[in-house]
Amino acid sequence: MAYARIQNHPYAVPGSTEYDKTQDGPQEIGQFIAISIALTGFSEAELHSTGLTQVYFEELALIVGRDIRTEFLAANHHDPAAALHSAKWAPLARNVIRLWYLGQWKGLPATWAKDEFGGTVPRGYNEFGRDVDRVISPQSYQEGLVWRAIGVNPPGAKQPGFASWVRKIP
Repeated sequence: MAYARIQNHPYAVPGSTEYDKTQDGPQEIGQFIAISIALTGFSEAELHSTGLTQVYFEELALIVGRDIRTEFLAANHHDPAAALHSAKWAPLARNVIRLWYLGQWKGLPATWAKDEFGGTVPRGYNEFGRDVDRVISPQSYQEGLVWRAIGVNPPGAKQPGFASWVRKIP
């Protein structure tokens, strides 16, 4: 008997391209990767190996809206480190780091969108109520870069290997 694989998605909303039937600019995913490389210190290959590049790219649009994501990527892809010192973009840049390292999103400050975008909340911002403190998915926890950075497996998620407890670590 075959069983279907069930995936738990607490915020079951299709990817942003499926939702609004628009296409991302051809340069946007590249800009997102460039920003992610600069903010995390990991290579493009290491980021892709998590299997979450497209997931995080779309999640960013589902949380803050496609317009804000596009503006963030366009404004910061040449100098991503500057985003961390910008009052407008620092909360978003910190969340991109948090996505990659911990697989988590931390809700943006309550008035951030209104304060930083001329007194009105931009179209699409927090449309689905996703701008809350949460773990993105079980896979995002398991593939968090923090585990690679410290050289361990995520507790309770990946097995260390047969008889690994017998081997001495140099």
